[in-house]
Amino acid sequence: MKQVVLAAINRTRELGGSIALDGDDLALSAPAPLPDTLISELRAHKPEIVSLLRDGSDKLHMCRVSPKSFGAPQNIDPTNWLEWYSERAAILEYDGELDRFEAERQAFEATIIHWMNLTPPPNLNGDECAQCGDPIGRIGNDAVPFLTGGRRHAWLHHGCHTAWMGRRRREAIKALCTVGIIVDCPSTDEQVDP
Repeated sequence: MKQVVLAAINRTRELGGSIALDGDDLALSAPAPLPDTLISELRAHKPEIVSLLRDGSDKLHMCRVSPKSFGAPQNIDPTNWLEWYSERAAILEYDGELDRFEAERQAFEATIIHWMNLTPPPNLNGDECAQCGDPIGRIGNDAVPFLTGGRRHAWLHHGCHTAWMGRRRREAIKALCTVGIIVDCPSTDEQVDP
């Protein structure tokens, strides 16, 4: 995967934009017009972006970033995840005086949360529960908003929250395993979605 493709997708998302498939075409949406140079890059790499979207590639999920207002690092890319995890493990081991196993376990949990914060789920429909897909019903009584990063939220029925968080956690673990963080990785036969 060319880094320029991931960088173009990242820049689109940093500007609040999203990219989706519309048949064989890309559908772009953004709160403000995207720079012409970025549009040109996206057009030039359309086949690769379409392929990523069709395949649901882990690289596409990992290149997402949250807006600057969340205080998250904006330059994190798939190659930086192992460094981010290793740094946390070292801090927990030396400054936190934990044994290496416990430091790595806690660093892995922190990295899962960090990945979920930087990687909002795609295709959230504001009128449906993000887990079961049913209409949200009455806000507060039937469903509540759950922040997902990237200035977005998902609507979840009260009974769907646990399953949704479990699915998001499995997605994070799978993505982190693909970049070499191998603590508690599922086997290659395991499904990410229940």
